[in-house]
Amino acid sequence: MNIEIKNNSKPANLQEIQSFEEEWNIELPDDYKEFLLKTNGGNPTIRRFQTLDKKITSSLTSILPFTKEVHKNVQNVFLAFHNNHIILDNFLIIGEDPIDNKICLSLSGEDAGAVYYWSLDMEDIYEEEYEPSNTHFSLISYSFEDFIKSLKDK
Repeated sequence: MNIEIKNNSKPANLQEIQSFEEEWNIELPDDYKEFLLKTNGGNPTIRRFQTLDKKITSSLTSILPFTKEVHKNVQNVFLAFHNNHIILDNFLIIGEDPIDNKICLSLSGEDAGAVYYWSLDMEDIYEEEYEPSNTHFSLISYSFEDFIKSLKDK
């Protein structure tokens, strides 16, 4: 996975990743863990992507770091979205586009490891009766590694 990342954090610690997985009873995909152990988030220099159905084109402005040294990180976002029942349990937010829509990893099921674009701007998360669903999720790639390889310059 060769990708130039600016403003990246120091590489994640394997113990920290394993503790997170154990605490929340989840398993992160190996290719994503490998990325965290080497690069750990930041701003990719090549960032355009398209969903597999070609209906959405956007930019990956940031990949969230795993480290707790940065306020907006994978772990804090996970807690905020899951504790407030805003996202389905099998999704992990790993990045964002310019208008704060989310890039998510599926953590379980037949699509475990797949990367999705979540049109958060289409959700009514502030409604009292909001129920999370996968209605506004669009498949980008079947793995994190394929997602990174699919990023384009323009």
